[in-house]
Amino acid sequence: MNLPTPKTAPSKPLELSVAAVIMLSVLAIPIHIAKIDFPLAPFLKFDLCGIPLAVAGFVNLPFSVTLGLPVFYLGILLTGATNPLSPLMKVFAEASTYIPMVYMYRYLHKRNLHTSIRTASLLIIATAVASRSVVMFVLNILITPLIATLFWGAPSYTIALQRIIIPVLHLITLFNAISAVYVSALSLPAVRILEKMGFITRPTTT
Repeated sequence: MNLPTPKTAPSKPLELSVAAVIMLSVLAIPIHIAKIDFPLAPFLKFDLCGIPLAVAGFVNLPFSVTLGLPVFYLGILLTGATNPLSPLMKVFAEASTYIPMVYMYRYLHKRNLHTSIRTASLLIIATAVASRSVVMFVLNILITPLIATLFWGAPSYTIALQRIIIPVLHLITLFNAISAVYVSALSLPAVRILEKMGFITRPTTT
Protein backbone atom coordinates (compact mmCIF):
# COMPACT_ATOMS: atom_id res chain seq x y z
CA MET A 1 0.00 0.00 0.00
CA ASN A 2 1.47 3.27 -1.06
CA LEU A 3 0.94 6.15 1.29
CA PRO A 4 0.21 9.53 -0.29
CA THR A 5 3.11 11.91 -0.22
CA PRO A 6 2.39 14.81 2.15
CA LYS A 7 1.92 18.07 0.35
CA THR A 8 4.30 20.81 1.38
CA ALA A 9 2.88 24.21 2.17
CA PRO A 10 3.27 26.66 -0.68
CA SER A 11 6.08 29.11 -0.30
CA LYS A 12 5.27 32.70 0.49
CA PRO A 13 8.12 34.78 -0.95
CA LEU A 14 6.33 38.07 -0.31
CA GLU A 15 5.77 37.35 3.38
CA LEU A 16 9.31 36.02 3.73
CA SER A 17 10.71 39.16 2.12
CA VAL A 18 8.75 41.40 4.49
CA ALA A 19 9.85 39.36 7.51
CA ALA A 20 13.49 39.36 6.40
CA VAL A 21 13.52 43.11 5.75
CA ILE A 22 11.96 43.86 9.14
CA MET A 23 14.34 41.50 10.94
CA LEU A 24 17.43 42.97 9.28
CA SER A 25 16.24 46.54 9.88
CA VAL A 26 15.57 45.83 13.55
CA LEU A 27 18.98 44.16 13.82
CA ALA A 28 20.59 47.35 12.52
CA ILE A 29 19.26 49.34 15.49
CA PRO A 30 21.38 47.78 18.30
CA ILE A 31 24.34 47.52 15.91
CA HIS A 32 24.08 51.28 15.43
CA ILE A 33 24.67 51.81 19.16
CA ALA A 34 28.21 50.42 19.02
CA LYS A 35 30.40 53.08 17.42
CA ILE A 36 34.07 53.81 16.77
CA ASP A 37 35.43 57.35 16.47
CA PHE A 38 36.79 58.53 13.16
CA PRO A 39 40.35 59.48 14.26
CA LEU A 40 40.55 62.60 12.07
CA ALA A 41 37.19 63.88 13.35
CA PRO A 42 36.02 62.14 16.56
CA PHE A 43 32.57 63.70 16.31
CA LEU A 44 31.98 61.33 13.38
CA LYS A 45 31.31 57.72 14.34
CA PHE A 46 31.78 54.52 12.38
CA ASP A 47 29.28 51.71 12.88
CA LEU A 48 28.17 48.54 11.11
CA CYS A 49 24.43 49.11 10.90
CA GLY A 50 24.65 49.69 7.16
CA ILE A 51 25.48 46.03 6.55
CA PRO A 52 22.10 44.52 7.55
CA LEU A 53 20.35 47.45 5.88
CA ALA A 54 22.22 46.76 2.64
CA VAL A 55 21.38 43.07 2.79
CA ALA A 56 17.72 44.00 3.34
CA GLY A 57 17.92 46.11 0.19
CA PHE A 58 19.06 43.09 -1.80
CA VAL A 59 16.31 40.93 -0.32
CA ASN A 60 13.61 43.36 -1.42
CA LEU A 61 14.53 46.91 -2.36
CA PRO A 62 11.01 48.47 -2.30
CA PHE A 63 10.23 46.98 1.11
CA SER A 64 13.62 48.02 2.49
CA VAL A 65 12.97 51.64 1.50
CA THR A 66 9.28 51.89 2.42
CA LEU A 67 9.31 49.63 5.48
CA GLY A 68 12.84 48.86 6.63
CA LEU A 69 14.26 52.37 6.69
CA PRO A 70 11.29 53.85 8.63
CA VAL A 71 11.68 51.05 11.20
CA PHE A 72 15.40 51.81 11.46
CA TYR A 73 14.75 55.56 11.73
CA LEU A 74 12.25 55.15 14.56
CA GLY A 75 14.58 52.75 16.33
CA ILE A 76 17.60 55.06 16.37
CA LEU A 77 15.36 58.04 17.11
CA LEU A 78 14.11 56.34 20.27
CA THR A 79 17.49 55.02 21.42
CA GLY A 80 19.34 58.18 22.28
CA ALA A 81 18.96 60.64 19.42
CA THR A 82 19.04 64.26 20.54
CA ASN A 83 16.96 65.54 17.62
CA PRO A 84 14.81 64.09 14.81
CA LEU A 85 16.99 65.31 11.92
CA SER A 86 20.28 63.60 12.77
CA PRO A 87 18.75 60.09 12.53
CA LEU A 88 17.20 61.16 9.23
CA MET A 89 20.67 62.06 7.95
CA LYS A 90 21.85 58.59 8.99
CA VAL A 91 19.00 57.04 7.02
CA PHE A 92 19.93 59.08 3.95
CA ALA A 93 23.57 58.03 4.34
CA GLU A 94 22.79 54.33 4.42
CA ALA A 95 20.13 54.54 1.70
CA SER A 96 22.51 56.39 -0.62
CA THR A 97 25.02 53.59 -0.03
CA TYR A 98 22.98 50.48 -0.67
CA ILE A 99 20.34 51.55 -3.20
CA PRO A 100 22.96 52.19 -5.93
CA MET A 101 24.66 48.94 -4.90
CA VAL A 102 21.49 46.98 -5.64
CA TYR A 103 21.00 48.66 -9.02
CA MET A 104 24.63 48.13 -10.06
CA TYR A 105 24.50 44.50 -8.93
CA ARG A 106 21.36 43.91 -10.99
CA TYR A 107 22.80 45.74 -13.99
CA LEU A 108 25.94 43.60 -14.02
CA HIS A 109 23.89 40.41 -13.82
CA LYS A 110 21.27 41.40 -16.38
CA ARG A 111 23.84 42.50 -18.93
CA ASN A 112 25.74 39.25 -18.41
CA LEU A 113 29.04 41.07 -18.78
CA HIS A 114 31.09 38.07 -17.60
CA THR A 115 33.02 40.19 -15.15
CA SER A 116 34.92 38.45 -12.38
CA ILE A 117 33.61 38.58 -8.83
CA ARG A 118 36.48 40.89 -7.89
CA THR A 119 35.82 43.30 -10.76
CA ALA A 120 32.08 43.30 -10.11
CA SER A 121 32.68 43.94 -6.41
CA LEU A 122 34.98 46.87 -7.18
CA LEU A 123 32.38 48.39 -9.50
CA ILE A 124 29.64 48.00 -6.89
CA ILE A 125 31.84 49.45 -4.13
CA ALA A 126 32.87 52.39 -6.34
CA THR A 127 29.20 53.08 -7.09
CA ALA A 128 28.35 53.07 -3.39
CA VAL A 129 31.27 55.38 -2.56
CA ALA A 130 30.40 57.87 -5.28
CA SER A 131 26.71 57.91 -4.39
CA ARG A 132 27.11 58.31 -0.66
CA SER A 133 29.89 60.90 -0.97
CA VAL A 134 27.91 63.10 -3.34
CA VAL A 135 24.54 62.75 -1.62
CA MET A 136 25.90 63.41 1.85
CA PHE A 137 28.08 66.29 0.63
CA VAL A 138 24.93 68.03 -0.60
CA LEU A 139 22.82 67.12 2.44
CA ASN A 140 25.50 68.25 4.88
CA ILE A 141 25.48 71.65 3.21
CA LEU A 142 21.68 71.86 3.15
CA ILE A 143 20.53 70.15 6.36
CA THR A 144 23.38 70.04 8.88
CA PRO A 145 23.48 73.86 9.30
CA LEU A 146 19.76 73.66 10.07
CA ILE A 147 20.45 71.02 12.72
CA ALA A 148 23.19 73.23 14.18
CA THR A 149 20.85 76.22 14.26
CA LEU A 150 17.87 74.42 15.77
CA PHE A 151 19.59 72.06 18.21
CA TRP A 152 23.26 72.96 18.68
CA GLY A 153 22.92 76.63 19.54
CA ALA A 154 24.36 78.11 16.35
CA PRO A 155 23.13 81.71 15.99
CA SER A 156 22.12 81.38 12.32
CA TYR A 157 22.07 79.01 9.37
CA THR A 158 24.73 81.02 7.53
CA ILE A 159 27.11 81.11 10.48
CA ALA A 160 26.63 77.39 11.06
CA LEU A 161 27.43 76.68 7.43
CA GLN A 162 30.48 78.93 7.30
CA ARG A 163 32.00 78.20 10.71
CA ILE A 164 30.91 74.65 11.53
CA ILE A 165 30.24 72.74 8.31
CA ILE A 166 32.53 74.14 5.60
CA PRO A 167 35.78 73.81 7.65
CA VAL A 168 35.21 70.06 8.17
CA LEU A 169 33.31 69.19 4.99
CA HIS A 170 36.33 67.44 3.49
CA LEU A 171 36.61 65.23 6.58
CA ILE A 172 32.89 64.43 6.45
CA THR A 173 33.24 63.46 2.80
CA LEU A 174 36.23 61.23 3.55
CA PHE A 175 34.31 59.66 6.43
CA ASN A 176 31.35 58.86 4.17
CA ALA A 177 33.61 57.41 1.49
CA ILE A 178 35.28 55.08 4.02
CA SER A 179 31.89 54.09 5.44
CA ALA A 180 30.60 53.22 1.98
CA VAL A 181 33.69 51.09 1.30
CA TYR A 182 33.38 48.85 4.34
CA VAL A 183 29.58 48.63 4.27
CA SER A 184 29.54 47.52 0.64
CA ALA A 185 32.61 45.29 0.93
CA LEU A 186 31.26 43.46 3.99
CA SER A 187 27.67 43.13 2.81
CA LEU A 188 28.43 41.67 -0.65
CA PRO A 189 29.67 38.28 0.66
CA ALA A 190 26.49 37.93 2.72
CA VAL A 191 24.42 38.81 -0.35
CA ARG A 192 26.14 36.12 -2.44
CA ILE A 193 25.62 33.50 0.26
CA LEU A 194 21.93 34.35 0.58
CA GLU A 195 21.59 34.32 -3.19
CA LYS A 196 23.01 30.79 -3.36
CA MET A 197 20.61 29.73 -0.58
CA GLY A 198 17.67 31.13 -2.55
CA PHE A 199 16.78 33.97 -0.17
CA ILE A 200 17.75 36.58 -2.75
CA THR A 201 16.50 36.29 -6.32
CA ARG A 202 19.26 36.35 -8.89
CA PRO A 203 18.54 38.87 -11.65
CA THR A 204 17.82 37.33 -15.03
CA THR A 205 20.16 38.08 -17.92
CA THR A 206 19.08 39.92 -21.05
